Amino acid sequence: MKRTSIAVAALCGMGMAALAGSSRPIVEVARVETCQDVLEKNLPGRAMAVANVDVFPNVAGTVVEAALRNGAPVKKGDLLYRIDDSGFKVKLQIAEARAEGCRVKLEAAKKGYERRQKLGGGGISQEALENAKSSMDAAQAEMKAVEADLALAKGDLAGCRIVAPIDGTVARVLKGVGDRVRGETVMASIVKLSPILVRFSLSEGEYLRMFGGKDSVASSNAVVSLTLSDGSAFPEEGRFERAEKFVDAASDSLQLYAQFPNLEGVLRPGAFVSVTLKDRRPIVRRVIPASAVAWDAKGPFVWVVDSENVVSRRPVECGRIDGGSRHVMGGLEEGERVVVSGVHKLASGMKVDVANEGTAK
Repeated sequence: MKRTSIAVAALCGMGMAALAGSSRPIVEVARVETCQDVLEKNLPGRAMAVANVDVFPNVAGTVVEAALRNGAPVKKGDLLYRIDDSGFKVKLQIAEARAEGCRVKLEAAKKGYERRQKLGGGGISQEALENAKSSMDAAQAEMKAVEADLALAKGDLAGCRIVAPIDGTVARVLKGVGDRVRGETVMASIVKLSPILVRFSLSEGEYLRMFGGKDSVASSNAVVSLTLSDGSAFPEEGRFERAEKFVDAASDSLQLYAQFPNLEGVLRPGAFVSVTLKDRRPIVRRVIPASAVAWDAKGPFVWVVDSENVVSRRPVECGRIDGGSRHVMGGLEEGERVVVSGVHKLASGMKVDVANEGTAK
């Protein structure tokens, strides 16, 4: 941060002598100056997986192959388990045979109906024609049911192969060869470690100052970085993913999420980290000596001396302290004079003598 220094000169003996005979309060002042500041905030955060998926079986049966191990990387579609499929193969053969029989039956019903239609009204009764139509419709309905059974049998057989639903890392292996499983059995868990999310909270005021109330924090100018629990810096910068749409009434804060590349798997879900937010845009701040700020029940304020040396009480919005200087977010303009010594003697509207009139810069 580049900032012009603020100097409050010492009173010289001659100046004191000149003011000694005055009944007005004697004060020292400093000019309000400006600096370019980069908004930076350190916050606690916690890492969380982008995706954490439990693996369930598609069919009930006995595990005959387990092709995964804890901590191993997997790609979407990789084989994880195979369930004994011998019974499902038999069911598929039965369903295929039934389907073939129904196709023959349906074809015969269609031909019978078409033949009766061609005979016309004199060669066949209306009742016989209706019976032929009913037989054809029943055969068509039966064919649909059998085709549905066939599709289920094929699906069950395919379900004996359990594959990875996402790219990621095997977090837990809960079932192995010989185990009996069914639909609600959790067999394994796969977690996606790269990229990884970090969740943290920011007060509403800080959020507005840094992001300007934007609907999408992803388009902001802020930079987000991490410090790990051992004090080392995480090597990659993150990008903002999203902010919650509501403010927590109890804490007056918003939950934010940032995404980080994590190719080496250094960050793990649940780990605590320190999140540093830094705005790329420098902000012009007002700066005054920290001693100029007083506090009462209404909050921080300063005494401002106008061109006629009349003082007035001015509420201010305080920022951080930087050495002996206080950043002021609002309430003052550059070049205004604030009292830094002698504030206990003052009241609004009072005229004062400025001891360092010629040296306050």
